[in-house]
Amino acid sequence: MKPNREIRAEAWRIVRGKWFGRILTAGVALYTIVIAVSVALSAAFSDMGVQTWFDFLKSKARNMQEGLGYAVPSAAAFWQMTGASAFEQFIGCVFGSILVFGMAGLMLKAVRDDEGRWLADSFGGFKRPLEVTWLMVLMNLKVFLWSLLFIVPGIVAVYRYRQAWYLKTENPEWGAAKCLAESGRMMKGHKGKLFLLNLSFIGWYIVGFLCLIVGTFWVDAYRQTAVAHFYEEVKTLNK
Repeated sequence: MKPNREIRAEAWRIVRGKWFGRILTAGVALYTIVIAVSVALSAAFSDMGVQTWFDFLKSKARNMQEGLGYAVPSAAAFWQMTGASAFEQFIGCVFGSILVFGMAGLMLKAVRDDEGRWLADSFGGFKRPLEVTWLMVLMNLKVFLWSLLFIVPGIVAVYRYRQAWYLKTENPEWGAAKCLAESGRMMKGHKGKLFLLNLSFIGWYIVGFLCLIVGTFWVDAYRQTAVAHFYEEVKTLNK
């Protein structure tokens, strides 16, 4: 398997070329959809007079700062806010999963220099929204359960399941459980190496932050490309 410095060098070559513009285009398009859905949902709740728990807590904090009181929600209001908040979280999870799935597929195309349908395939999650959402939910649930033991097992779980999104993009017929199980098998003995690869980008993120939004996005594209290249290396070892 290639050393991390060679993986970073390959990722650097990719993001300095034509692929950064494509990653930026797809990323902005997907993020715009996620933000637009969030804004539209908030506007719809506002028009219907529906309040979420976030709205209630924000209003409560504002009233307390101004020295005003606040009304304790009734049982009906409690369940209404709970239902609205749950629905809002579900919609956010669906579109967030679509975004992650689309970007994972695009990163693989960048690493392989596969120019075919790169933009259209970035929206592939819209073809199977419930499948990618279930992958996100199941992955987060497993990480959460491991985190209950302590912080370190939770971090290990994150890296154990890190390849699940790439596996889903390559094998769309696979269920979430199979993607996670295969990711765990592939990452045996490689979790520490991937952790160090991610850690090596801290300095770049500091520089990117100083360059504001565009710089941070470029650094993230650089890191994600390196992680996708890492997947290719691990997959080769597991053939």
